[in-house]
Amino acid sequence: MNDLKVELFGSMIFFWAQPFLILTEEVTFYLAKRCGVKNSWIWRPLGYCWVVACFTVLMPIWWIPMVDRGSNPEKEKDPVQTMTIRLLKAIR
Repeated sequence: MNDLKVELFGSMIFFWAQPFLILTEEVTFYLAKRCGVKNSWIWRPLGYCWVVACFTVLMPIWWIPMVDRGSNPEKEKDPVQTMTIRLLKAIR
């Protein structure tokens, strides 16, 4: 059951972090423009570095529990199916 929580929680962290990361990027650009920083060629590579850094930090949180679950045949494969079966057994 703990592995199931980690897998679902990792996905939630990954997907819920996306809006906050986009907001951080937008606020940074807004503040830079208000401070008088001009639009130049440096912003695009800086944006790519930001995206790569965010994915480098967040991808393992999302993928490692799923890969671990898929590589270990003793573990339950489908968390939704597992939760549904447990719920139906509890109702009976």
